[in-house]
Amino acid sequence: MTRHTLLAAAGAQFATSGYHGSPLREILARCGVTKGALYFHFPGKEALADAVIAATTATWQDMGADVRDLGFDPLHTLILQSERVVDLMRTDPIVRGGIRLLNDPAVPTTRASEHYGYLETATTAQLTAASQLLRDEVDIPALARTLITTVAGHNLVCERTDTMDQLSDRVHSLWRMMLPLIAAHHWLDAHRHDLPWHSSA
Repeated sequence: MTRHTLLAAAGAQFATSGYHGSPLREILARCGVTKGALYFHFPGKEALADAVIAATTATWQDMGADVRDLGFDPLHTLILQSERVVDLMRTDPIVRGGIRLLNDPAVPTTRASEHYGYLETATTAQLTAASQLLRDEVDIPALARTLITTVAGHNLVCERTDTMDQLSDRVHSLWRMMLPLIAAHHWLDAHRHDLPWHSSA
């Protein structure tokens, strides 16, 4: 429990102030944990930041598996996964901190490469599973990169402009624009009314 408490407090602090703006004393003050308890779990702030990033990636993996288990078709599953991603970006302190760290110049760039590389690989795999539901001309790896980059960009804009409440609408708009370009006609016809944010036109 103490380890998760530390990760949540560190995530919240990193999300607010970045790596260099987050002294350990402020992280400890957030969660009421002693310095000795922190050092029992982590040798220092760098290890704590690494753990926040690792926990963020693990959250994506667990969430992706949970949504796949719901039994929707692969394209619908990807859309639902993106909605869960948005929800976690807005509400989960560890995820918010992990993403802030990944975009922080103080954090080694290999962390960002590993993280975004995983997201692109997972999205490519999901789109490949959905290939029969996509138009024949869709370049799946390029589409995966576009989706990950666009969602990450929307998140960054919302963070920097203090408009995280708009992130969900931004991602819904992305799908509204993207789906008519990538999805097969039979999929669009079948899902015209069962996505709550989908245009009914």
